[in-house]
Amino acid sequence: MLTPPSSFSAVVALSYAEHNHFVSTVDIRKARRTLSALLDEMRKGREVVITERGRPVAKLVPPDRRPGKGVPNLAAFCRKMPGLDPPLSATVSRGRTEQR
Repeated sequence: MLTPPSSFSAVVALSYAEHNHFVSTVDIRKARRTLSALLDEMRKGREVVITERGRPVAKLVPPDRRPGKGVPNLAAFCRKMPGLDPPLSATVSRGRTEQR
């Protein structure tokens, strides 16, 4: 059986979700009293389902991660790329005509 983190054990019962990550379930009254603890769980990447009379009424999920910054210096990155001879576009075009 999975054991919840010690600082959160009195608040939620953890169950293993279909997406292979932890989902916490908490009653709405406990959610009101322990919002900061619920937010700590979300910061760890866990989802929190809030129930009322045993029925789910809301799901708190961590925000989407920000996309990466990309390539810091695109020109330098392009210079490091090897040149293809013949160019890849010519190779792809030739392959398409050969398949016809």
